[in-house]
Amino acid sequence: KLSSRERPVVAVVAGGSISLGHGVTPDSVRYAERLQTWMNDMFPLEDKNNKHQVINVAAHGADMCSMGKRLNILYSDLSSRMPTS
Repeated sequence: KLSSRERPVVAVVAGGSISLGHGVTPDSVRYAERLQTWMNDMFPLEDKNNKHQVINVAAHGADMCSMGKRLNILYSDLSSRMPTS
């Protein structure tokens, strides 16, 4: 929970090229990066060494059908990118 400010929250962005941020520069204005900045600015953690994190697993050409087919791969990739604690 963001408002508790005790433990970091990990959010996941999934979708197509828009969610991926295709053609958007600089990276800091892409959806995932903006969400991560907002989470950390609005709900800073008590432990300043910890930060909320947004993992962007979006991909080009990802419509509902292709996302459904890729869920197992997506989950495996996501599991390897989750912070440990």
